[in-house]
Amino acid sequence: SLTATVLSYLDGKPLVVGGASKDPDARRGHVMGGSAKGYKLHAWVSEDRRIPLWSLTPLNVHESHVAVELLQHGPPLSQRSLILADGNYDDHHLHRAVAAAGGRLIARPRGLAAHPATLRQMGQARREHVRCWRDRAPLMRMLLAQRCHAELAFAHLCGGIGGLRPLPPWVRKLPRVCRWVGAKIILYHARWHLRRRCQASG
Repeated sequence: SLTATVLSYLDGKPLVVGGASKDPDARRGHVMGGSAKGYKLHAWVSEDRRIPLWSLTPLNVHESHVAVELLQHGPPLSQRSLILADGNYDDHHLHRAVAAAGGRLIARPRGLAAHPATLRQMGQARREHVRCWRDRAPLMRMLLAQRCHAELAFAHLCGGIGGLRPLPPWVRKLPRVCRWVGAKIILYHARWHLRRRCQASG
């Protein structure tokens, strides 16, 4: 049951700069509806919507590659640990890394390969993932629906006074963008603790 499962989430958010920006660290990458230039926030979100781990890269760095690095610094995983993510994270390297750490990755599949050679090359963890999506698609969709916690975390992170909005013109180059994003995440957690304290006091 989900009550006996430890859930966490992987997600990313583009931070776009203008196409004419001369920022030497910003890169062009994929965003919803096309391409843009800028950076990307990669976040590991806990089930209670905290963000214990995050990384900032140019926009052209793929989410699954950063997720493998985050996994090395993340909380210990167990057989009860499920990491939920969208289709950008359905990568055999990431599946293998999560399985080696003791957990399982549940991602929206980029495809349900059937050829024996393809299945053999993708590794055991991703083969199991493909098999589950073939045989138990309703259950997998129900699990993946729990990603709403990550989406709500990003909504709160970007909303309100002091939230993570589009990069101001004076926030350019990777070190400054990292400091700016880090400050927003600190404010997010301050609001998170305040909300929890208010809920506990009734």
